[in-house]
Amino acid sequence: MSTLGNTTKFASGDDFAREYGKTALRFWLMSIARVILPYDHRISICWRFPLPDRKEVEVIYSDETQKARTTTMKCGQGWVCPVCSLWIAERRRQELQLAIQRARRKYAPLMLTYTMQHDRGMRLADTMTALQASYRQLRSGRWWQEVKEEFGIKGSVRATEVTYGINGWHPHYHELMFVDLGKIQTEVAGDIAEYSRDICDVIEDRWIKMLARRGYDAAKGIALTAVATDNAIAEYIAKWGVMPIDLDSSGITHEIASGAQKGGRMQSLSIWDVLFKAQSDIGYRKLFLEFADATKGRSQLQWTRGLKAELEIEEIRDEIAAQGVETDSDRILATVNADMWRWIAETHRLPVVMTIANQGDDQKLGALLAHLREIREGATDASIYWSLGG
Repeated sequence: MSTLGNTTKFASGDDFAREYGKTALRFWLMSIARVILPYDHRISICWRFPLPDRKEVEVIYSDETQKARTTTMKCGQGWVCPVCSLWIAERRRQELQLAIQRARRKYAPLMLTYTMQHDRGMRLADTMTALQASYRQLRSGRWWQEVKEEFGIKGSVRATEVTYGINGWHPHYHELMFVDLGKIQTEVAGDIAEYSRDICDVIEDRWIKMLARRGYDAAKGIALTAVATDNAIAEYIAKWGVMPIDLDSSGITHEIASGAQKGGRMQSLSIWDVLFKAQSDIGYRKLFLEFADATKGRSQLQWTRGLKAELEIEEIRDEIAAQGVETDSDRILATVNADMWRWIAETHRLPVVMTIANQGDDQKLGALLAHLREIREGATDASIYWSLGG
């Protein structure tokens, strides 16, 4: 990984991104994850090979999104792949924006956060299992049906987020809930903030009891919280898919679909912070492996049954979402043969190639690729100068 210089000099991914850029950081983190995870993990194929029906890789730039994508295979592992997670989060953000827009005529959105107390001695797999089981039991049986009827809860979208801090792993849920506008108008004269507090009061005690049955605690007033203002939710959703390290984060803006994306704050680390530190610290490497094992097979975003169909939201698997979105402004910046592209990936030059590609300048990208071909053929020095990437 020498093409980016001495990365261990950076104390955090923030410092790295400020010098090399956010795109470079994502691909650098993917290189680290590929080394740490088992050789047969799907991330081993990510961005390295053309799609099965192609012999070459096209680098495509969208003037609309100002992002570059490629016709390469993707792992679609949003929990552990910092590159796929960007595209997946972007797709989910668009879906939720569309859902809120279409629901406005009948439903109001509010956001609930479910938490539990934790400490460094708890295994992540155990706490995630307890969280999931408690949530399922909370929303089962006659009690929940009565709550849904009382508050006019149509459905919800639940996101799982995991951070790591001084008290160990902190898994928690953020839930975007859709409630009947007629109920809110009738009960509290349209005051959704008051309505959300009423929902919290009813649900929180039972949430605490569900956790206690599994030997976990949660503090009253913290175990369940709600945000209901349109501005806060809109800001929050607009931030989904931003850079995973804490370059831009503030307030509640990173709470739902970018659960794995969220940057650390208040002495907590996102999984990407953990991954960056894992390149030179075996302790963080073990944490990343524990995270990968605990999240394997789990959904990051879960819609209640029937909600997508009602709001006409298309079902798209993570593997497809990770390929990016076609736009009318797409244009091909470069075409690279499969062997050359694999060499670029295996020699850790994807960070610089995709940094240039995201500038949308086909001539600059062409010059870089020509320089890389000379390096591969031994015709020039093997260093890469980041002045090319700005």
